[in-house]
Amino acid sequence: MNARGLRKCIKEKETIVAKNAEMEKYCAKQEKKCMLFQRELDNSMESCWELEKKNHELRAQLQDISSLQAIFAEVQSWQQDKEMLLKNLQKAEEEVKLMYKENRSLDEENKRLQRKLQREQIHHRSEHKRSTRDSSSKGKRKSRQGESKHFARETDINLDEPSRHCPHSYQNSPQSKRLKR
Repeated sequence: MNARGLRKCIKEKETIVAKNAEMEKYCAKQEKKCMLFQRELDNSMESCWELEKKNHELRAQLQDISSLQAIFAEVQSWQQDKEMLLKNLQKAEEEVKLMYKENRSLDEENKRLQRKLQREQIHHRSEHKRSTRDSSSKGKRKSRQGESKHFARETDINLDEPSRHCPHSYQNSPQSKRLKR
């Protein structure tokens, strides 16, 4: 892999990392919204219970005929409030469900991007190992002092310990054992 290809690979990885960070910020924002909707939902439920309690109290007071009309008007007002709260509650529940679906979709997209990044890192490392093996098999190892130092900083590969990203079968393969010698 030449320097231009390496730079392109690094730039693509940086782009993926930036998108990943952006998705995480968006997920966090959506989770905050879900929490707010949940609080509204809880408050609405409390209000509904309070209205129900007042409704029972009013029924007890209905026995007093002199205040019947005033109580009736108040009950109607509370009934309307209750209906509005139930509508708001229903809307909030629908929004919470929608936010949950969006969040789950974003989580899946985030996981997909992370897997893609890991595959690219593994691919990049295996290409580096292949190119190192090919150059050493010719018997001549050409390295420029500046390039090798720069490349050593770019790839952090310790051949003495198994890679976390390489499959188990590769770690036990003859190629892997030859590279460790």
